[in-house]
Amino acid sequence: MYGDIQQWFKREGALFLKDIGIRSGYLVLDFGCGSGHYAIPAAKVVGKSGWVYALDQNRAVFSKLMAEASTMGLNNIVAVQSLGELSEIKVIQDYREGYGEGGFIVIQVRKASL
Repeated sequence: MYGDIQQWFKREGALFLKDIGIRSGYLVLDFGCGSGHYAIPAAKVVGKSGWVYALDQNRAVFSKLMAEASTMGLNNIVAVQSLGELSEIKVIQDYREGYGEGGFIVIQVRKASL
């Protein structure tokens, strides 16, 4: 399984996220990020002009996520500890079904202007 995760981080994850419409310069929220299976590829796709906010309620997952990001030279990920109570977000596409326990939801966001 380790090899599958590395393939996802290296190539497949970015291809998948591009296929669903994530582009350079976007601001992405990985809600329930865990160790970063979507945050890492998203950071590659959005590039230096974009940001990934990796949100999780478990602070312990952030050290693994940020270590992996550092190894890959990614500095556009912001770790956010939260209970996950967000209001008034517009869901564009719901990908929770069929993608394992975590899944993800694509929400409407503006391009990063930070």
